[in-house]
Amino acid sequence: MHPLRIAQISDLHFAAPSFNPLQFLSKRWLGNLNAFFSRNKIFCQERLLSLIPLLKEEKVSHLVVTGDLSTTSHPQEFIQVKNFLEKIEDLGISVHVLPGNHDNYTRQAYTEKTFYNFFDSSSKTTGVSVKPLGMRFWLITLDTTLATSLISSHGYFSPAVEKHLDEILAEIPPCDKVILANHFPLFDQESPRKSLKRSDFLRSLVLKYPQITFYLHGHTHTHCIADLRESGFPIILDCGCTPHRTTGAFHIIEIEKERYNVKVFRWQECWQSSQEVLFHV
Repeated sequence: MHPLRIAQISDLHFAAPSFNPLQFLSKRWLGNLNAFFSRNKIFCQERLLSLIPLLKEEKVSHLVVTGDLSTTSHPQEFIQVKNFLEKIEDLGISVHVLPGNHDNYTRQAYTEKTFYNFFDSSSKTTGVSVKPLGMRFWLITLDTTLATSLISSHGYFSPAVEKHLDEILAEIPPCDKVILANHFPLFDQESPRKSLKRSDFLRSLVLKYPQITFYLHGHTHTHCIADLRESGFPIILDCGCTPHRTTGAFHIIEIEKERYNVKVFRWQECWQSSQEVLFHV
C-alpha cells in the first residue's frame, strides 16, 4: 500500500492593495498599511508558485492550508489565492482550506462570508468540515474566526462549533484516525488579543477523542513540531508562515501503517528538505 502524503502550508497572506477611501470605514486600511511598510518586504509569494512542481514530485495527494490565505480579506486577494490553488488541483491534488483571522479581516467580509464565495466548504454554516483522506484517516477543519477590533486578532471556539465537532467525532469509528486542522493553536501562546477564546473547551474535546492523531495550525508564524501523545494530546504541527523570506517552511506528512514521517522543507535558494521527524504508531 502506498503511503498517504499530505502537505501543510499556512499564512500565505496574498495581498491586493486597495486605494478605495471606503477602506477607512473598516480595518482594511491598517492591513494595507502594514502590507506596504512591512509584509511586502518579508513575504515572497513567488516561492509559493515554486511549490507546485515539488508537490507533484513528492507525490502529495492532499494539501491542507491552515488559514490566512489573504491579508485583508479583499476579493482580489482571494482571486489570487484561488488561481494559485487551482494550479495545484490541476495536478490531481485535493486542496483543503480553512479561514484564518485575516480571511475575516473586516466586519463586512465576516458578515457576507466572502471567504466562502471562493472556497466552498460545509464549515460555512456549521464551522466544521469533515472529509475522508484514505487509509482510514479523516480530515476535520474548523472555522474559529470572527471579525475583531482594530488591535485584536483572536479567534473563538464557539459552543455551536464545539457541539458540531463533538457530533462529528462521535460518528468516526474509534479505530480510524483524525487530522484536526484549525488556524489557531491548541494551546495559548500569545496575548489574549491574539489567542483562541474558549481554547480550554477545545482541549477538553481533543482529550475526549484519542483518535485525533494530528492537530495542524498556523497563526503564530513560528515553526513547531511537538509530540504530545504521552499527555493525551495529538502531534502538533505548525509549519509557520510558508512565504516568509527567512523562516518560511512547509510540511509533508507521510502516513504509513506503522509510522508517520514529517518532512520539513525550507527555502535555500530553492525548496529543500531540511529535517525529518519520525513518529511510531
